[in-house]
Amino acid sequence: MEVYNQNKTEILTEYDLSKGYLTTDYIEEVVPEVQAIEEQGHFETIAEYPNGGKDVKWVVDVAGVEYQPQKIKKKQVTIYVPYSEEELKQQQIRIKIKRLTELTKDLAQVQVGLVIDDIEDRKAEFRTLLNEVRILQGKEIRKTEEL
Repeated sequence: MEVYNQNKTEILTEYDLSKGYLTTDYIEEVVPEVQAIEEQGHFETIAEYPNGGKDVKWVVDVAGVEYQPQKIKKKQVTIYVPYSEEELKQQQIRIKIKRLTELTKDLAQVQVGLVIDDIEDRKAEFRTLLNEVRILQGKEIRKTEEL
């Protein structure tokens, strides 16, 4: 499968699907005009008869070609479209919020066998992720004591 860049000017050999997505589009290809060529050939004798008759066949030396005007043909292609900076930022926010949700569930349930160190590690990870989300969203960072 050929994958073109967003401008459809070159075929990509490498692309990162975590930083963009694939879609389909069309490119136009010009099919050049074909000039007509008249068939050329000669008759070849297959058999001759005593009364002077002959069996002949037509042997083509140059095949004929019909005239075909120039035309534009649409071809469906795959296009790699890189995410914008804003889309990448929103993607990072979604991933971090998903992890925050998981941590919140863990901390709310305080599962049996979860030792204090594990709880403190998860709280620290929670605070770090929350601050990263706030930075990505352009909000003010809270001090870790407030969390």
